[in-house]
Amino acid sequence: MDILVVDDEIEICQFIQNFLEKSGKFDSVVEAHDGTEAINKLLNQHFDMVILDIIMPKRGGIEVVKAIKNNAKLKNLPIIIISGNFQGDVVKEAMQLGVKHMLAKPFKNVDLMSKLEEIIDDLQSIKMAS
Repeated sequence: MDILVVDDEIEICQFIQNFLEKSGKFDSVVEAHDGTEAINKLLNQHFDMVILDIIMPKRGGIEVVKAIKNNAKLKNLPIIIISGNFQGDVVKEAMQLGVKHMLAKPFKNVDLMSKLEEIIDDLQSIKMAS
C-alpha cells in the first residue's frame, strides 16, 4: 500500500512517515507540504490513501478533497483528514464531500493506525467483492 501524507508542518509529515514505515504495513510513504504539491503528486503517482491536513498554504485540504472527488481516477481514494482546528463548517463540508475519516491533532499513534486499518479492511472488502 502506498500512502500520501500532506501537511505544511514538516515535523508532522516526518513523524507520520517514520511511524508508518516502522509499522511495516506500507510499501511507500510520500510527503507533500501544501495542497498544490499534493494534487501534483496525486495526478502523477499511485496512492492507496491520503492523510491530509486542512489548513495549508497555496491550496487547503478542502480544495484538495474537491480535486480528488472531481477526478474520475481519484474519486474513490480514501482520505483521513487531520487537523488541530476542526470547525463545524469544515467538518460538515468534508463529510458532504465523502470524507469518512477525521483525526484531531495531536493524535496518538494507536488512533492513526486504527483509522488506517479501518480503511485497509474496507479496501480489502471491496477487492474481495469484485
